[in-house]
Amino acid sequence: MDEKTKIFYQKLSIWSGPVFVTTFIVFWAYLGHNLPPPHPDWPAEAFTARYVDNLAEIRIGFLVALLTICLYLPWTAYVTARMMRIEGYRYPVLSYLQLMGGCLTVMVVSISMYFWVVAAQRPERNPEITQMLTDAGWLMNDTVYMCTTLQMIAIALCIMADKKSATPVMPNWACYLTIFCGATFFPASLTAVLRTGPFAYDGLLGFWVPYPAWLVWAYVASYYLLKDLNRRVREGEDEAGCLLSETSPVPDHEVEYRGSRRNPIPRRAAGDSAPGGSAPVEGRGDECDARIEEMPEVREEFEARTVGPAREGRRLPGVEGVWVFVLADMTIFGLLFASFMVDRHQNLAIFEESRRALNLDFGGVNTLVLLTSSMFVVLALEALKLGRPRLPQTFFALALTCGLAFMVNKFFEYKEKLDAGISMLTNDFFMYYFVLTGMHLVHVTAGCVVLAVLRFKSRSEPANGGSLTGYESGATYWHMVDLVWICLFPLLYLVR
Repeated sequence: MDEKTKIFYQKLSIWSGPVFVTTFIVFWAYLGHNLPPPHPDWPAEAFTARYVDNLAEIRIGFLVALLTICLYLPWTAYVTARMMRIEGYRYPVLSYLQLMGGCLTVMVVSISMYFWVVAAQRPERNPEITQMLTDAGWLMNDTVYMCTTLQMIAIALCIMADKKSATPVMPNWACYLTIFCGATFFPASLTAVLRTGPFAYDGLLGFWVPYPAWLVWAYVASYYLLKDLNRRVREGEDEAGCLLSETSPVPDHEVEYRGSRRNPIPRRAAGDSAPGGSAPVEGRGDECDARIEEMPEVREEFEARTVGPAREGRRLPGVEGVWVFVLADMTIFGLLFASFMVDRHQNLAIFEESRRALNLDFGGVNTLVLLTSSMFVVLALEALKLGRPRLPQTFFALALTCGLAFMVNKFFEYKEKLDAGISMLTNDFFMYYFVLTGMHLVHVTAGCVVLAVLRFKSRSEPANGGSLTGYESGATYWHMVDLVWICLFPLLYLVR
C-alpha cells in the first residue's frame, strides 16, 4: 500500500471518533430519550409509558446508535498503532491494554442498548419486565466501566512516557485530563446500590459528570491525534524531523542532549555516516535547531523540559497537567459538597441526628495526621532545594507514615459504624458520609503510593532542575488530598 493511501485510512480512522461521538449524542441521547435519563425510582408503569409515548424515536435512536458504535473500533485501532510506534513493537503492554479496552467498550455499550431495543420491541408486555430491562441497560453501562477507564489511562501513560519525540501526541494537561475523565466512572459504580441522589443512574455522578466527560475526552483526543498525524505528514514521518531512523540507531556515547531529554540529537559532524553503513546525515543538528526556531510550540516544549536549574518565572509548581487534574477533582468534590448541603437543608433533623453518631475523636486525629503529613512534604521539598540528600528521604517517609496512620484510623472508624449497624443505606447522611470519606480514602491511598515513589526517587537520583518538577507535582496532589479533608471534616463532623 502506498503512503498516500495509508495516510488516508489513518485520517479516516481518526475522524471516525468524532463522528461516532456526534451520532451517539444525537441518536443515543436525544432520539433515544436518554437525555435526561429515566429515574430509577419510577414505578414500573412510568417506564412502560416512556417507551409507548416515544416508541418510534426510541427505536430509531437505538438502532442507529447500535450501527454507529462500530466507528469506535477504527479509532481504537489507530490509537493502538500510534501507541505501538511510541512504545515499540516488543511487549507493547499499554498498546494492547488500550486495544482491549476499546473493543470491550463497544461490546458493553452495544449490550446495554440491546436491552433497551428488546424493551422497545414489545412495550405492551408486563411493565416490571420493561423496568428490569431498562435498569439492566443502565447498570451495564455504569458498573462495567473499568474497560473504558483502563483504555483511557493506558493512552495517557503511554503518551506521558514518550521520551523520544520532540512534540508529544497530546500535551501534558490533556493526558492528565484523560486520567481524570476515566476516573469519573468510579462513582458511577454506586448505581448498583443507590437509586436516589447524586449516585443514581440519573444523578450528578451517575450520569451528568462521567458521560459528558467521556464524550469531551473523545473530542479532545481526536483533535490532538489528527494534529499529530498532520504534523508527521508535514515532516515526512521523521519523528518530528529531528531523529534518525530506527534502522540506524545512535550509541549512547554518541548522543548529545541539547535542550531536551525528549529529543536526543546525534553528536556527529556533517557528512558522517550512521552505524551500519546508512546514508550520511549532513547538517542534521543545524537543521533541527532551525526547525525548532520556526515552530514556536516545539520551542516552548524544549524550554519547558530543559534539564538544569528550574526556569525562572515559573508560576505553578509541578507540571501543568497535575493542576488540570487537581482543578477537575476539586470541582467534583465541590459539586458533592453542594449536593450535601442541599439535601441537608431538606432533611435537617435526620442529618443533625446522624451527625451526632459520628466520633469526633476519629475525625480530629485524622485532621491532625494529614496536616502533619503536609508539613513533612513541605520540609522534604525544602531539603531538596537546599541539596541535602538524606533529609528528603526521612521527611517523605514520615509523611508516608502519617498517610498510612490515616488509613488505619479510618478503618477502625468504619468498623465502629458497621458494628453499630450503620451503613450507606441507613439514610442520606450516611450515604454521603461513606461515599465522600470513601472517595477521599481512595485519594489518600493513591497519595501514599505517590509518597513512596518520591521517597524512592529521592534516594536514587539527585533533585536538580527538571527532576524537581516531579517532586512538586506529587506534593501538589498530596496537598489537594489534605485540602479535601479540611473541607470534609467540618462539613460532616462539625456543621450544626
